[in-house]
Amino acid sequence: MRLKDHSNEVHEVWLSAQRSRCWLHVKCITVAILLFIVIGLLFCSCKKNVPFIEEKEDHLGKQAVLNNLDSIYLYAKQIYLWNELLPSQERFIPGRFYEANADELKAYKQEIFEFSRFPMNNLTGKPYEYNALDISLPKYSTIVKNAAMGVKANMAESSGYKINSGFGLSFHHSALGTRILYVDLNSPAGKSGMKRGDLVTAINGQSFNNEASFSALWKVALSQSFLKLNTVDRNGKTREVRLLDGIFEINPVLKHQVINIGGKKIGFIAYSSFTDESNSEKYLAPVLSSFGQAGVSELIVDLRYNSGGYQNAVVYFANQLIPAKWDKKLMLTEHYNQTMREGKAELLRHQIIRGNDNKPLYIDGRIATLNDIDYSVKANTVLFEKQGPLTDLKTIHFIISEYTASASELLINVLKPYLNVKIVGASTQGLQQVRSYGKPVGFFDIDISNYKMFISMYQLRNANGEGDYFDGLAADRSTVDDPSYDFGMTDDPAVALALQNNVLAARQSAKKVETQPGKYTFGHPSADGTLKKRTIDFVFKNSRTKVF
Repeated sequence: MRLKDHSNEVHEVWLSAQRSRCWLHVKCITVAILLFIVIGLLFCSCKKNVPFIEEKEDHLGKQAVLNNLDSIYLYAKQIYLWNELLPSQERFIPGRFYEANADELKAYKQEIFEFSRFPMNNLTGKPYEYNALDISLPKYSTIVKNAAMGVKANMAESSGYKINSGFGLSFHHSALGTRILYVDLNSPAGKSGMKRGDLVTAINGQSFNNEASFSALWKVALSQSFLKLNTVDRNGKTREVRLLDGIFEINPVLKHQVINIGGKKIGFIAYSSFTDESNSEKYLAPVLSSFGQAGVSELIVDLRYNSGGYQNAVVYFANQLIPAKWDKKLMLTEHYNQTMREGKAELLRHQIIRGNDNKPLYIDGRIATLNDIDYSVKANTVLFEKQGPLTDLKTIHFIISEYTASASELLINVLKPYLNVKIVGASTQGLQQVRSYGKPVGFFDIDISNYKMFISMYQLRNANGEGDYFDGLAADRSTVDDPSYDFGMTDDPAVALALQNNVLAARQSAKKVETQPGKYTFGHPSADGTLKKRTIDFVFKNSRTKVF
């Protein structure tokens, strides 16, 4: 049997194989070339894509800022005291405050300023937060970088503004020169013996002749840890004082003494800041005890440079001053907006309540939040609980200025229904009627990313329902603020005016008074406002007590 000749087929197969090999060879070369081109493009694109990666990072940064802008307004719509007067988020458009490469804190502050323009005070025709001292800023609300960003600042916050750093000095400037306005007794300046009224003639060996040149030298001095001041006291004695920057516990009592006038004993106390209750009690209690032992029947409380602080310190101070017969009577009430009162501010679920150690508190086995708090008027009503030896004060004279604000105003207001309260104004500009700052609202901090927001959240009223002093508490009588006299000196025009019903009117009129308009430079951390602490100043819903 003949075999079939397959040579032609084999040849065809061989030719096909050769063609396939050539095609594969060409394909491989083509693929190699393409791979080379792609790799080259990728290599080049790596360089070109660097801006793209940055744009992506910028986009992420932008989104974070936009989220914060949204959060600020969403919280305001629920917790701001006048939230019902704010427009919808769609109309307000928080994102419009974003600016590329701009300071994000500036954007947040601008947003708060803009929404604070909407609630109008019908009595004044201006926004409740209209700020006559700086019309570009809200009068009450603000936002700050989280204090944890700095060690010293963190110490100050965690301690209730009772830790300070620096030299402990504040100044008064006028055409007659620069004088020490006051010193913290625990500060390097206080321990050196410097006091109110000392004239400052040079900083670190350099003299100055006006506020501007002083400010330039002072700014440089604050950046250093060493300070040398040349001073002249009231008796003409010159000194060269050398100070080292240091951390110290704030002593809010600037000066205290008993003034004997015509057989009457009058206690005087200058109080700089409502630090947290524990700190305030530490320094107030011994002073008030000494007044009790001396048998004082009147007080002069100098709050002219006190811009506020913690509400619990106000309550403590008021309980020390109230006569015993008014124990258990109404001190104050807090009034939140309707959303808060009805427990509908659900965003507060995201605000954790922390202890003094910064660890979360737990309630019913879970982390406690600000949404667990009862914001009704009933739950935020405070009664007097009489403490201390001053059981029968008749009259209290408060010395105020345009810088007297918030917690200071609250102390005055809660005592007015029960005591003979007299208000003396001390003015930097002359003898016009003085009004305090005007801040009958309170707040507590709201965390927004790495920031703390403080916006007006509740209004404070006394036992008579009074609390609309948005334009300040008016002084009964006013005089010039003359820092050439130390605190408590009967020649101080403000102290003399408080004592005018006694025997000093004729003496005061013969004294030289510095009447030049002046300005202040404050050198202490601001505890402005009427602040509540998240850990102790709240009542939980449903009378919960198991908090740990």
